[in-house]
Parts: sequence; structure tokens; C-alpha cells
Amino acid sequence: MHHDAQRLAEQLVGHLHLTPAKHYACIFIDTAAHLMDGGLCGLAAMAASYGLLRFVEAYGLWGGRGWAEWFAAVSGSIYSTFERYEFFHHARLLPVAAFAANVLIAVLMINTLFRQRKDEDANAVQANGSIRK
Repeated sequence: MHHDAQRLAEQLVGHLHLTPAKHYACIFIDTAAHLMDGGLCGLAAMAASYGLLRFVEAYGLWGGRGWAEWFAAVSGSIYSTFERYEFFHHARLLPVAAFAANVLIAVLMINTLFRQRKDEDANAVQANGSIRK
């Protein structure tokens, strides 16, 4: 099957009038040639899982579900791990800005969620107090 994928990739490169020896065209053809390698299949599975998680998050946020807000806060916080690695190993402007923005967004989102919970608890106590009187 991978030979068919490689041939298809070569035909696509030729159809698009790209030079097969160029860097990106060569990467595309080489990837198609190794399509059935375990690492590539694992990468595809991770990408599909990531897409599914983002879809579930989007569905929950679109529907106004409370769990989706927490899900978004936690998943956004997970990215800071990778960005922190880039920040400390490759201290360039883009990784620093991405790390700072992601941490700020995660902190604001978690803070908002805790405030909402505190307000809901206060309203519940207030509602229970007025019923007893």
C-alpha cells in the first residue's frame, strides 16, 4: 500500500509542477513512502485524538456546558508544559509570547470559573436562608 501512496505523492508533486528534489516536496514524497511506519501511524492516531478532544470541547462550549469550561481550562494549561520547554530551550520572542499568553488565558479562565462557583454557592446560601425565614 505504501508504494501506491508514494506513487500518488509523486504524481501529485508532478501535477502541481513542483520539483521533486526541493525540500518540502521531498519531505512529502518521503512521508508517503513511509506511510505504514509505526511512528507515523502513532502520530496520526495522536492527531485524530487531539481533533476529537477539540471537537468535544467545542461541542460543550457551544452548548454552554459547565464541564466544557473546566475542560478548556485544563487543556489550555497542558499546553504551557510544551511552551515552557520551548521557552527555556529556545528563548525567542514567539515561544515567550505564546507561553505568556497561554498562562494568562489559563489563569483568567480558572479564576473566572472559581468566581462563578463562589457566586453560585453564595446565591444558594442566600436562597436557602430566605426560604427558612
